[in-house]
Amino acid sequence: VSSGINAEYGGTFTLQEKIRIAKANSHTPGVDEKAVRVALRLWVDITTEHNDHCTMNFVELIYPLLDCVNTSPANMKFVCNSLSKVLHNVSCSPETDEETGRIIMDSALRLLEFIAANIPEEKSKSSPQSLLLVAIGNLITRHQNLRRVLSTDKISKFRSVPLEKSRQTAEEIIAVCKA
Repeated sequence: VSSGINAEYGGTFTLQEKIRIAKANSHTPGVDEKAVRVALRLWVDITTEHNDHCTMNFVELIYPLLDCVNTSPANMKFVCNSLSKVLHNVSCSPETDEETGRIIMDSALRLLEFIAANIPEEKSKSSPQSLLLVAIGNLITRHQNLRRVLSTDKISKFRSVPLEKSRQTAEEIIAVCKA
């Protein structure tokens, strides 16, 4: 079953066309917030359908998206939710090598900290935080060396968040790192 933009437009866009459109609307300075929102929806779609390709090209394609957090407060929840989905999607790829995994993990940690500091409502924070913790868990499970570089202090603060899934995932990450 096809989803996202291809389903809406009868499957007419190739991967490269979707990437070109998404990059033009998310990687270009001065693009308005509406265009960034459209681009982030497209990036979620792209990383869902083509996560291996996006993982292998993470630094070029996905890493620059983190600059999208420099947005208005009204747009911030949407941007953080979308970025969390994108980082979670690329963390699921079996094509993630250790070096890329470290960059994804560091990106997820930075976004976790950004969300904690900039989104005041617990309800708005819980879903993206949970996705990012699962992404980190995916990466440390796949690459044992990442367990040694992960600062469990950054994960410990999520042991007391309201969402049970986030608390459990934080506990599991800490246990895996200490094993």
